[in-house]
Amino acid sequence: MSRRSKFPKTGEDLQLDAYWRRSTRGPLFIEVRLGRDAWPARPWDSLGKTGRAAERRLDGVIVLGEKHDGDHGARSHQAFAESVPRWREAARECEVIEVKAGLSEYVIGQALVGRWLFEQQVGLPIARTLILARHQDTAMQWVAKQLGIAVDNPREPGRQVPTRSRYQYAVRDVELQRIDLYQRNHGGTGMWLTRVPIAGDAWETSGDQRPAAQTFVPFIRVPGESSKGVVVFEPRHRKLLDRDDLELVCVSRHRLGRGAVGLAASHALLFRQRYGRPVARCRIVCGVTDLAVEAACGAIGGSHGLPPVEIVEVGGVAATDVDPRGVEP
Repeated sequence: MSRRSKFPKTGEDLQLDAYWRRSTRGPLFIEVRLGRDAWPARPWDSLGKTGRAAERRLDGVIVLGEKHDGDHGARSHQAFAESVPRWREAARECEVIEVKAGLSEYVIGQALVGRWLFEQQVGLPIARTLILARHQDTAMQWVAKQLGIAVDNPREPGRQVPTRSRYQYAVRDVELQRIDLYQRNHGGTGMWLTRVPIAGDAWETSGDQRPAAQTFVPFIRVPGESSKGVVVFEPRHRKLLDRDDLELVCVSRHRLGRGAVGLAASHALLFRQRYGRPVARCRIVCGVTDLAVEAACGAIGGSHGLPPVEIVEVGGVAATDVDPRGVEP
């Protein structure tokens, strides 16, 4: 959600405001800061690495059971931070919220990293992690449920929108250059497959037969096999997926962002659902790490049915890092 001086202002603001006024379970605080120097706790110090941890913000936090006057509207991070010591003593539970127009891997990554940083830095118990999104589809709803994330749409009627892939069909030059560095410098040998289907018109789970957006794994590395470059998945490659040593690889923008975490987590779960077996590990290839996000990856990997999630830094590449999706990292 955009940073702004007036609330509600944007469409995403209106979603958050509508949800809050419908629930009225406590005061709403917007743009709650996490990461960097937002709080004394620095959970990423456990990595033992030097580097940067960027500031992140939760779109909203509701402190459950706290008295409030709805006429005063949403309050700021400063007001939230000033009251945290008192709420810790009272063991107040919170609802942490991310807001987007559409439910996607990227907002799921924001919710996952935000939840972990909130637990580690703020230290208040979380009653619920919530994504507000007007446009949803069944595959992403299923992924959110597996990860312990609730989904809501306070501005009815909702829309199921399986009309376009959430992941670009084309593999961009910047991704291929980072994969090349990973292969040459970090032992990423083997056969590389792209566009492995994991969701689409045939999506069906728990009796839900509504279609989902066409979705593809960015890259699957098959150790022990070989290929010249990256190969587009075809039906003849299906048997290669019946292995226990597959590696799911996602390529982040230059600096590691939360969206790549959501991409890795979502696609690992969807792969297991589609092909009946998990990948052995997930690796996120980036130019430069973000220590807070990397620490969150270490904690998120191995939980909620996910494989270990590792970060591989490969440095800069010649191609530009413009994201055609326009997605905030």
